[in-house]
Amino acid sequence: MIEIKLCMHVAAHSSIRSVDHLTDLLKECGKGSNLEKLRLHRAKTSMIILKVISPAILKEIIEDIGEEPFSIILDEFTDVSVVKYMAYCVRYFSKRLNTFVVDFLGFSEIYEATAENLFEYFKAFMSEIELYYKNMIGLGTNGASNLCGKNHSLYTLLKQEIPHLQLIQCVCHSLNLCASNASNELPCTVEYLLRETRKWFSHSSFRQMRYSKIYQLINAGKRPPKLIQLSSMRWLSWSEAVSTNIKQWLELKQHFQLMANSKNDKCTARTLAQMYEDNSNLLYLLFLDGILKEVTNINLAFQKTNADITKLNKETSYSMLHQTDIDNIQRALEKVHQDFENTLLPFESVDFGYQCESYAAKKTISQASLKLVQERCVAYTIRLCNELLKRLPRNLSVMENLQMRFSIQKCDAIESQFRRLQTLRINEISSNFNSDTDITDFWIAVRQMTNANGEKCFKDLVELIFCAPSFPISNAVERIFSIMAVVKSKLRNRLTMPMLVALMRTRIHMNVLGLCCKNYCPTPHILALFNSHNMYEIESSQTELSDYEDNFLESLTLIGSVESINQ
Repeated sequence: MIEIKLCMHVAAHSSIRSVDHLTDLLKECGKGSNLEKLRLHRAKTSMIILKVISPAILKEIIEDIGEEPFSIILDEFTDVSVVKYMAYCVRYFSKRLNTFVVDFLGFSEIYEATAENLFEYFKAFMSEIELYYKNMIGLGTNGASNLCGKNHSLYTLLKQEIPHLQLIQCVCHSLNLCASNASNELPCTVEYLLRETRKWFSHSSFRQMRYSKIYQLINAGKRPPKLIQLSSMRWLSWSEAVSTNIKQWLELKQHFQLMANSKNDKCTARTLAQMYEDNSNLLYLLFLDGILKEVTNINLAFQKTNADITKLNKETSYSMLHQTDIDNIQRALEKVHQDFENTLLPFESVDFGYQCESYAAKKTISQASLKLVQERCVAYTIRLCNELLKRLPRNLSVMENLQMRFSIQKCDAIESQFRRLQTLRINEISSNFNSDTDITDFWIAVRQMTNANGEKCFKDLVELIFCAPSFPISNAVERIFSIMAVVKSKLRNRLTMPMLVALMRTRIHMNVLGLCCKNYCPTPHILALFNSHNMYEIESSQTELSDYEDNFLESLTLIGSVESINQ
């Protein structure tokens, strides 16, 4: 028990090498107790993590899924040692935790990311972990064509074997692409200003100290906010970068004016000083600040692990759209460039945001420059709407297609059960409910209701309802890659895939359970594997490698002997 808990601690919090010193320290501090008999070092710790903890966790996940419908979320990733993986996560209703969870299944090492190869990797991985993939109801991916293309992709190949499978493209990826593509309508000077301003300070403590003094003089001793680095992969990270730059616009303007007039001035400082003098750039940032905050808020709402779909429908405008609304918006956008029946309002009536309009009213730029800024901002808005219509409505038809999973007889049963549920009072379902009760908790309580014969009252209805939260609304694999970058870093770039999967599976599963190594109780699966002889078996691949190394060394010895004879 002590050894298992120590291995859990090592897998979740530190490197395996540290267990050598940790064991010696515990033996020294625990003289006269069971800790004095502790025998645990790197080799044994590695085997316990690989052959006891990780397989037991995987078995628990597979048993917890059972016959429940589930969705697979997957994505490609290349690690620090330039090895390409396909990562698999599963979203399902956990009977153990009585809620919907997203857990990590593992990796497939891939060499050629064609649709056929990805399909074969997928089936081989599901067979290896013994998960019946035909119970899938959803596939969550980003927008890559080899994963979700219409004509030939992993999704289309899976669809041939699972007719009811629904594709859920990650809303967060889609929003990022929409904002990124729309940014092409703005001047490139906006990106240059944000990127080079932070870069100016990033590698010079002297510049940071000098700017900090200017900022403190202007703001009565307050420290300047940290400038945010722009991300080439996530355009929505610009929201915070834009906000922090606006908050200290005058201070940055003063700083670069001083730098441009100094004896040691550089071309970058002069360029930035001229750009901060041009108030058109500030108008662009003020406009972007309002737009990107709205898009980022939607993005954050969809990134939640257990986001309430009903609340997302109310709080996000895209989810409230029906196909009729989408068609009306599409027709309006098509008439934007027409002379007759043009749907655009005059610039005086367009809402550019309170901050942007307030600053424009100060007339710090010419009327011609202001009109140019307004034209570019309107072009950005139109492009953003077109991008949103191109990507987001794809997920709207998913709920409508759920009926394909049910026969006519089951649809009748669902309708009958729904009518019966409407006749019940809320306290008849559960006495703990109130106005703030989560919708998922409500349906979980309905799921558990039984009649006098002990049969589920609303089995078919709940089966249909539970399909909706089983769909992935965001790509949780991105979080997996963030954890992977910590586990397999530049200093641990020789970490093999089995050990990498074992460490990540342990960390992520503990996080899903809401536990830590100090309060984790080993399950019967772990104890059974720990007491078996399989823990000390050497993998066949390692044996083959050792034989290959022995033959290689023997060959080198023979070559050396022949060379010595020739000499």
